[in-house]
Amino acid sequence: MVISGSVVNIGNEAFNCCEELESIIVENSNAVYDSRENCNAIIETPTNTLIVGCKKTFIPNNVRKIEYLSCEGMQDLYCYAESVPVATINYPYSTTLYVPVGSVEAYKATSPWSKFKEILAIGDINAINTIGDEMHTTPTWYNMNGFRLNGKPNKRGIYIVHTSNGKSRTIVIN
Repeated sequence: MVISGSVVNIGNEAFNCCEELESIIVENSNAVYDSRENCNAIIETPTNTLIVGCKKTFIPNNVRKIEYLSCEGMQDLYCYAESVPVATINYPYSTTLYVPVGSVEAYKATSPWSKFKEILAIGDINAINTIGDEMHTTPTWYNMNGFRLNGKPNKRGIYIVHTSNGKSRTIVIN
């Protein structure tokens, strides 16, 4: 979905029942909203408030508030905000939350963030190893272009990890 530069008001229920939405882009010419860092969300620019997200949303560091985010259908959610945003989040109990290393305990102590299935540090090699350990399998690694890697990557980037029982995750290594 593309939000044009001319949109200046998005109502509270505008994206209600859009659980299958996977992409949100706000045109750069929009003065009220943005989707900074290609986050797949609509952020109210002046207040740094995420007002709408989708299945493939990640939360940039400078977001201070989340008006509404549904995690229904999300396996993983990446939140780069070091300070825990005030948030309204639905269905977090089946989603793994990835946050900055120094913020894990703060997220675990704050609702609704504490309701996520699991809260792990972004780039934590132990979090990556648990994918294979949970399934007692060796994971297969892919780059974002879908090319299979020869083992676990040792440099920064975004990767896809797949286990032999069909479980997959997107992993960010910092």
